[in-house]
Amino acid sequence: MSRMQRRGGCLKWAAVFLAIVCLLVLLIGGWVSWRMSLKPNIARNFSAEFNKTLEAAPEESAAPLMWEAIGRIRARPTYMDDDQEIEVWGGELPGEAGYEEMLAWLATPELQEALDYWRQAAQRRKLGVELTDAVDPGLAEAFAAAGRPSDVAAPSVNPSMISILLPYLGEMRNAARLLTGDARLAVHEGDPDRAIADVEATVGLAYLAGEHPTIISQLVALALAGQAGDMAMEVLRSAGDSMNGAQLARLDAALADSIGCADMAHGFSGERAMWADMVQRTYSDNGRGGGLMTVEGAWSLDGGLFGAPRVPPTVPEKIGAFAMAVASPGRAEVTEVGEGVYDTATELIAVPMWEFESSPVRTKLGELSTARIGPMSEMLPGLESAILTAKRGEFLAEGARCVVAVHRYHAEHGAWPASLDALVGEFLDAVPLDMYTGEPLQYERTEEGFKLWSVGYDRDNDGGRPAETTRNWDVLGTTQSMVQADPDLDGDLVFWPSEQR
Repeated sequence: MSRMQRRGGCLKWAAVFLAIVCLLVLLIGGWVSWRMSLKPNIARNFSAEFNKTLEAAPEESAAPLMWEAIGRIRARPTYMDDDQEIEVWGGELPGEAGYEEMLAWLATPELQEALDYWRQAAQRRKLGVELTDAVDPGLAEAFAAAGRPSDVAAPSVNPSMISILLPYLGEMRNAARLLTGDARLAVHEGDPDRAIADVEATVGLAYLAGEHPTIISQLVALALAGQAGDMAMEVLRSAGDSMNGAQLARLDAALADSIGCADMAHGFSGERAMWADMVQRTYSDNGRGGGLMTVEGAWSLDGGLFGAPRVPPTVPEKIGAFAMAVASPGRAEVTEVGEGVYDTATELIAVPMWEFESSPVRTKLGELSTARIGPMSEMLPGLESAILTAKRGEFLAEGARCVVAVHRYHAEHGAWPASLDALVGEFLDAVPLDMYTGEPLQYERTEEGFKLWSVGYDRDNDGGRPAETTRNWDVLGTTQSMVQADPDLDGDLVFWPSEQR
């Protein structure tokens, strides 16, 4: 073969190789261009769907009364503590700095008028506030009247569920603190009926807080219900000896009402919708339940809230978002994991607390919650923690009801009951079960009255000796080793005698 022929053959193979390379570049470029062109298909308006179920007639809605209350609470008084000027917040305890200033402030006509509006609002069972990404105009006006200007913006037509604003929840927490302070003032003034009305109002606000289908709404409802329970115990501790049967019955009814104020299954329905909304804003839709994560969706996940104004991404950020989108699993898999998590969490709500640790439902939830579904894994909320919080809140309310039942028995019969069984039928449907063991609560008559307690975190009956630490008890885990590591955990959860909390 001549040199010319060999050279022609080399050129031919070089041309073939170059053609292949060009074809590959074109194919890869076309694929990248197609992948970059995929867009989310935002087909559903979840907030609008929920808002249809939240509609309330003006005479049913608590919101206008709440806005009136908020607009009337203007400048708060201050007090000096360690050379610092501190604003009264309403939850100061007897003996603490600022307590006397709080009582004086709560006694003013302006504050009592605002609290009356809160009490009226709490008697209604409809909040009357839509799920939206803007502050309610009525609340914005109330903020302005109270000297607390807020941004007023028009709501989005189809806001992402994750960008929904719930500013009224913080206002309810503030109102509960003021009602707690007013209950202390009422007891101080010898007016237990007003103190009980404050407990009832706090429970009513808890119901309103739990109206919206989000976990945070249910957790705030639980916090308010817990505050009502603490308030009820404080009223009993301070004025229980002078309260009659009718007043104790009102206190019991309020506590019974508080047990149903939070509904985690309702909260999970909103969180499920939030998950589906994130999927539709992040993934393309092939019309058959499948799709791929879009670069736009990956950028939204990486940047935080959907729909928030964003500076255009830099080239490296675009490359990162593209890599994230390509590496993420498909829409069908992500949807299946999300649905499985919420289905299993809803099933776990029904598992008794004392069976929680060994429950196969809990094990399944843990496996699903740690599934590898790319960046969407970070968007799954802590559902087990929310369930535990709800169960603990319900247990504390049941324990408080049992305390009131014992006092009602004493008011009716002139003596403390010999056992909790004596309360069943007249004051309780059944003796409450200890959330840690499934056994009845512990009860004992004493020279001073009675003791009522749960064996607590370590499942060890310490005879009603209170543990130093109870608020952050973990219901699960290796209890003895935990107690050895932190001796403050050793002891019982004591309902009565009640301590200042």
